[in-house]
Amino acid sequence: LDTLMNYSVDFSAKQAPVIQNGGYFSLCIVPAQSGTGTAVGGTYGGYVFRGCGTEQEARAACAPRYLPMPKTQYSQMALELAVRKARAAGELAEPCGHGIWLGGRWDGTENRWEWEDSTQITAGPIGKSDGSPLIIPSRPFMNWEAGQPSGAPHDLEPLMYMEVQGGKWHDSQPNRYRLGIVCKESEPLPTGTLLLEGPY
Repeated sequence: LDTLMNYSVDFSAKQAPVIQNGGYFSLCIVPAQSGTGTAVGGTYGGYVFRGCGTEQEARAACAPRYLPMPKTQYSQMALELAVRKARAAGELAEPCGHGIWLGGRWDGTENRWEWEDSTQITAGPIGKSDGSPLIIPSRPFMNWEAGQPSGAPHDLEPLMYMEVQGGKWHDSQPNRYRLGIVCKESEPLPTGTLLLEGPY
């Protein structure tokens, strides 16, 4: 190149990148790690299995990564396959083998079910499912067990978990269950900005 290219890098932790004409970019993909930087639990199909606990403990164990968010029938099938492989390898042992926490919950402020990245699951309160997966191109995928969500109103059972046998979703009260903790293996994180300054 004949043109001198100058650039500067500004890593501002926890500052969300703003896309402006290619000047700012999200930089990092961070693998699921423990506090010491080593993977905890087995890794299967893009998920790390990390024992069991309450939903609050699960979110803390996975942070800053997400709990599973099966937004399509294909990601649901991939999660179920990962769970089967993990169980075959001895993960998700009892007493926490009944289900795994999902990264979704009822948001009373927004009055809807949503994933923890704020992606909408429902546009508002919903009735109990007949147990059939909802697979409609114009609507978010859902895989509730028959009779779920059972909390009425939804604020009574605002958490979500997936039953290991069958892969169906359930709602839950806070601190009611200790279930499997599963983290997405990696997440794109807005951990810095890359500011390119001319001349280009």
